[in-house]
Amino acid sequence: MSRVRPPLMVLGFALFILLGMPEGVLGTAWPSIREEVGRPVSDLAWLVAAYTLGYLVSATGSGHLIQRFGVDRSIRSGVAVTAAGLGLYAMTSGWATVFAAALVSGLGAGTVDAALNTHFAVAGDMTAMNYLHAFFGVGATLGPLVVAGLLAAHRSWHLAYGLMGAVEVALLVVLLSRRSRFGPRVPPAGGERRTGPEPPSRRMLLWLTMLVFFTYVGAEVAYGQWSFSLLTEERGVSEQVAALVVAAYWGGLTVGRIGLAISGRRLEPRAVLRRSGAVVVAAGALFWLDPFPGADLVALPLVGLGEAGIFPAMVMLNPGWFGVAGTPRAVGYQLASSSLGAILVSGAVGTLAGSRGLGTMPATVLAVAIASLVAVRSTVALDRPVA
Repeated sequence: MSRVRPPLMVLGFALFILLGMPEGVLGTAWPSIREEVGRPVSDLAWLVAAYTLGYLVSATGSGHLIQRFGVDRSIRSGVAVTAAGLGLYAMTSGWATVFAAALVSGLGAGTVDAALNTHFAVAGDMTAMNYLHAFFGVGATLGPLVVAGLLAAHRSWHLAYGLMGAVEVALLVVLLSRRSRFGPRVPPAGGERRTGPEPPSRRMLLWLTMLVFFTYVGAEVAYGQWSFSLLTEERGVSEQVAALVVAAYWGGLTVGRIGLAISGRRLEPRAVLRRSGAVVVAAGALFWLDPFPGADLVALPLVGLGEAGIFPAMVMLNPGWFGVAGTPRAVGYQLASSSLGAILVSGAVGTLAGSRGLGTMPATVLAVAIASLVAVRSTVALDRPVA
């Protein structure tokens, strides 16, 4: 097993903070955004769709991009595009520009996400992989707090995006000036011996992993984007408390991944997958039923804690399932599936919120979380070594 070099690890962590922050910012900033641009609450789904559509397009093509140009150039191009999208958010004054900003940001994020996940997965460093995804949670946790602080200080939500864009530009300058090396080009697919299930089982395994990403990320994004509106507009929670609870949701994701990173190789990824999915379903049911005062405020961070291990464990298993050469495309397809899940699940929540009220959100997302648990268990069941 190789190790990710410390300077590259630090850059990767910083980039993942910037990947996570917009997800945490959008849900908390949405009431202010929609008031400024004159849109209904359900139109949050359109912004999520724009972002994830851009992400879907870039993630789908990321395997080809990485194999042709390498991880370094892929990351730099993704960071540049993301910075442009955040700049659009900061300067926008109308719905069309907000929509375009979300689309451009997604295009950049999909490339950065796929390239970094590929590099860390091929390195085979489980500790670094968990820390990488923990820093995504750090960004997502900071996002609601930054917006809440700015709004409490009577500043605009635009400033949050402006600050993120400035940091993104600074990281791009570092990437260009240091001539960082995230590793050589990944070899073309088909040129190595793989372990794991043989075709057609491997093809079925790829489809199942894509289903896991579709349902898991769909639920993760829906909880992160819609919980603030549910708590404040449906359940009577103050904006300050709701922002803290949403931040704690992303914080649970972060704490869980830090714990997994500290545990290192003592926890087997397949066991992590099975147990994590069960925790998400149990906590999601508590969030939906809300059987006693404050139950939902406790349940949401527990959902985040349960979600912590799913993404990094799935990505780390890719080289063993599909080989080093097949990992970039597998990661790209999985991340594209995650984008599609985010679009469709959040869209379904928005549609139901517009027609039947925000109270439908917890049950809808819980159903997706249950589907994710079934997909995880099916994936692990199919993952059998070849005799």
